[in-house]
Amino acid sequence: MNSKRAVMLLIAGIAVAVMVPDGIPVAAQNDKPQLRVAISPDIPPYVTRNATGGLEVELLRRSLDGYSLQFVQMPYKQLQSAVAENRADVSVGVRSADDGVFYSDDYLTFINVAVTKKSAKINLGSIADLKNHRVLTWQNAYLELGPQFKKLFSPQSPQRKNYQEIANQQKQVETFWAAKDDVIVIDRNIFRHFSQESGHSMSDVTLHFLFPPTTEFKVAFKSQAVRDKFNQSLQQLCRSGEYAKLLRQSQVKLPHTVCDCQEVEAAVKDFYAALNAMFTGDLEPMKKVWSHAEDVTYMSPDGKYLVGWSQVLKDWQAQAAMKLGGRVVPARIHINYGPELVVVHNIEEGENTDAEGKKVKVSIRATNVFRKEQGRWKMIGHHTDKLPFLDKQ
Repeated sequence: MNSKRAVMLLIAGIAVAVMVPDGIPVAAQNDKPQLRVAISPDIPPYVTRNATGGLEVELLRRSLDGYSLQFVQMPYKQLQSAVAENRADVSVGVRSADDGVFYSDDYLTFINVAVTKKSAKINLGSIADLKNHRVLTWQNAYLELGPQFKKLFSPQSPQRKNYQEIANQQKQVETFWAAKDDVIVIDRNIFRHFSQESGHSMSDVTLHFLFPPTTEFKVAFKSQAVRDKFNQSLQQLCRSGEYAKLLRQSQVKLPHTVCDCQEVEAAVKDFYAALNAMFTGDLEPMKKVWSHAEDVTYMSPDGKYLVGWSQVLKDWQAQAAMKLGGRVVPARIHINYGPELVVVHNIEEGENTDAEGKKVKVSIRATNVFRKEQGRWKMIGHHTDKLPFLDKQ
C-alpha cells in the first residue's frame, strides 16, 4: 500500500488538509504543472482586470496551455529580476540579460512615443530636446529606450531632476493630463486607452516619434524546457494567424509584429542558405527566394548593376557555373521594417575560392531588400561591395 502525506489545499478560501500519495506533485492532481508568472500592473489593453485578461495574459495562456499559470502582478522594476531572484518561474515583459535565466524570442512589440499637449506648443525634434522638460514615464524606462535616452536621464545625469518614473501607468497618464506642459513617454496604445477612458481626446495631443519605431520585449524562464515550449508555441501562433487575431481583438495597432520579425529573419536565413548552395552549383534554392518580377535589382560583387529577374537570373546562373565553393554568413544584421518592404543591412563573412583554387577571405557589406508577395517575403534587391578577386575570374 502506498504511503501518503498531508497537503494543505485552499478550497473556497478555507485551508483543507488532503492525503496525496507520496511521489506525486500536488500540481499533478490538476493534470497541469503550475508556473508562477510575474507580470506588470494593469496596462490595458495588454494586462487587464488584475491580470485575468489582456493581450499579454492571453498570449501566455495560449503559448503555455500545458501549464496552470498563477499570475502575480509586480512593479516594473521587479520584473527583470523576478526569475533570477526566485520570486517567479516566469517573468513577462523583460529584456535579455546575462543572469543565468533563459530568455524567450521577442514576444511583444511596443510603440513608445513622447506625447505633448498641443496647447503647450512644445517642439521635440530629438531626444536631446527633452532635457528642458519634465518627463513622465514608466519604471526603468531610461534603460529601455536607447543609449541617448539613458545618457540624458541616468541617475547620475543633471537632467534626472526633470525625470519622473511612475509605476502605475494609469496614474502616469492622469498626471500628464493634470499638468500644463509635461511630456509623457509611453506606449501609444496604453496612452490611448487610459486617455479615452478618462474622457480625453487624442486630437488634443501631438505624438513625437523620437525613439526606435518599436521596442521588443521577451519572457524570462527558470526552465529552459519551458522556454523552448513557449518559443515553439509562439511560432505556431504566428503561422496560424492567431497572433494577428489577438492583436485585432485587443485593438493593438503596430507597424510590424514579432511574427513579421520571425518571417523576415527566416527569409534572410533562406537567402544565405541559397547563396551557399549556389557556390556548389545548385541554383534551385536561389530561384525560390527571389521575386521573379521585372523591377528586382542586383548589384553584384563583380560590379554589375542588373535590373529585372531575367537579367538577375542569368548572372546567378553564371556564378553557379563557377562553383566558387566556400561559405558566407550574415553578421551584424540590422533590419528596417515597413508594411510591404523590408531593408536588411549586414556584413557577409566567410570565404570563397579564387580562379587559382586558393581560399579567399570574404568580408563585405550587403544590403538586401524584401517585398511581401502573396504572404511571403521575397528578395527584390541585393547589393554588395566589390570582391577584387572576381575581376580576375
